[in-house]
Amino acid sequence: MGHQGKYLDMSYFKAEENLHLTEYRKAIPHLTIAETLDEKKQRANAVMDFAKMQGYSEDKIRKMQDSGKSKRC
Repeated sequence: MGHQGKYLDMSYFKAEENLHLTEYRKAIPHLTIAETLDEKKQRANAVMDFAKMQGYSEDKIRKMQDSGKSKRC
């Protein structure tokens, strides 16, 4: 950590590398911020977000979402 004098050396947890790797691997599935979506769903969400930013009304956005759902079926 760049400490001089080694006065903090006893303050840090020092496990073997294998123990750190084992604990890290347990956490890997939980490291995502958002759920992963399939690519089509991500694109549809991006389009809806863009429509909201452009000032489309909620009714217009709902119609766009509904028409997109009917096309996918």
